[in-house]
Amino acid sequence: PVFISHSSNDKTLVESFIPYLTGSDIPIWYDKINIDYGASIVKEIQKGIRNSGVVIFWITNSFINSNWCSTELESFLTRISAKNDLLILSLVDESVSNEVLPLIIQNKKYLRTNLQDRDQLLYIANEIIPTIKKYYKN
Repeated sequence: PVFISHSSNDKTLVESFIPYLTGSDIPIWYDKINIDYGASIVKEIQKGIRNSGVVIFWITNSFINSNWCSTELESFLTRISAKNDLLILSLVDESVSNEVLPLIIQNKKYLRTNLQDRDQLLYIANEIIPTIKKYYKN
């Protein structure tokens, strides 16, 4: 599935974006959907990181300042360095300066847009869904 790494401050917009992916028959891993009540949050997130074929980093200033998001990013970096079997897609809010982006994000083509604007969700979906589908096809 596609793992969506995001700050909890961005949860509302991320949840509004998910139907674009699922509506295109793209499976997702998302904490609110995939973690059952009573389950270990950390264990389930680790499983999600291990089992995902694609990660979308939803990068806002809240993401940059989040220790939890840093931990998820590091976990994906560890995974990709051990076995290059992962597509990394980054959505970068226009308010985030290039200097604060992690080097792995700076090194790959990413989509910069206004991630705070609900009207941008269709644009974002149209930009990244073809890449995800192509990746899964190969």
